[in-house]
Amino acid sequence: MIKILSIALSTMIVLLVSLFSDPEAKISLTAVVPEHLVPGDECLVKVSLNRGDVTGYSQVQQILPMGLKARPVETSGAKFEMQDNVISFIWTEIPIQESITVSYIIETDPNETISARVVGAFIYMKSEQAVAVEMEPAIINFSSAKTTSANNGSVQRKIIAVTPESGQYSVEVTINKKDGENTARFIDNIPDGYTVTNINSGNAKFMFNNSQATFIWEPLPAEKIFKISYTLEATGSKFGNPNVDGMLVYGAEGETQTSISTETAGIIQPAAALESAPDVIASNLVAEATEKSASSNFITPVPIPNKDIFFKIQIAATRKSPMRNDHFFENKYHFGQHIDITEHEGWRKYMLGNFDSFSSANDFTLRLRAKIPDAFVVAYRNGERIPVTEAVSGTVKAN
Repeated sequence: MIKILSIALSTMIVLLVSLFSDPEAKISLTAVVPEHLVPGDECLVKVSLNRGDVTGYSQVQQILPMGLKARPVETSGAKFEMQDNVISFIWTEIPIQESITVSYIIETDPNETISARVVGAFIYMKSEQAVAVEMEPAIINFSSAKTTSANNGSVQRKIIAVTPESGQYSVEVTINKKDGENTARFIDNIPDGYTVTNINSGNAKFMFNNSQATFIWEPLPAEKIFKISYTLEATGSKFGNPNVDGMLVYGAEGETQTSISTETAGIIQPAAALESAPDVIASNLVAEATEKSASSNFITPVPIPNKDIFFKIQIAATRKSPMRNDHFFENKYHFGQHIDITEHEGWRKYMLGNFDSFSSANDFTLRLRAKIPDAFVVAYRNGERIPVTEAVSGTVKAN
């Protein structure tokens, strides 16, 4: 049966395109799979392509054993398709990089013990003819018994709405890493209409392209649990709530690789009213950030600027609740400082502090969230509120 299947798969490749060699192109296609896999576990297949001088329309095809399903991880800008047991990464215009990587996840049969054979080819057009360069088959060997779990550890993603009316969100990912792992990649699929700015990479190499935010650790942090974060910002006027999903992939090329799929439970919205905030907060959290100012009941259009670019912390926002003053906040939270009140996009917003860098404001906000979970950083330039991503890219350290 296995021999018949192998012959059928090879025949299918022959029928797909006309094959002939092109030695001058220096084209190569290789696939890396785990050396050993437990039946029922997910398997990451990483395919590396050296495109040579090929340009224009082309595709990478992979033919899987019958019954297996696949889903994409890295596409390098290609369109992903799957029909029966044939998966394709299709470019109308192949990227200009000489070396291109695509990858996908396949789910294995928990009852399968016979090695699985993955074949494939790189297909491109030359002189109006289809040319295919076959890759060496990749063999997946199954272990006889399940000795380890592919899903040790965990990943939790939290999306915080900063200014959802203008499409600004903060994404925080908490990673509880799997024991014994040294390298990993975290890949988030970003919806169309949003761009990403890295805030805290957790000592990873960060990249954002082809609608994917990627963090690469070589090696992973020493801490068992660590966090990464980035901002989402809408690139146009038409956008919806960002639907972000992704995957944490353990292992490097040539190693056994396992993955954990991630999803977002929901989006944390800004505080709708002051009454929902906690009753107590330690006064020493805020005392070190800014000096106490005189109490004030008036609303200013924007905070009085004291720097070209500066940052504040928004602690609450409301549309209909009565206006509060410093006396209210002092009795309720013991802040020991002045609270700025502004009207912005139909909301009455309450903010504190003046910081000359995002990192100092963000560090303080993380401590503040122990008592006020909805606190977040906002940015101003010359008194005008601007996206945090814009401020981070243009922050000037004050003397």
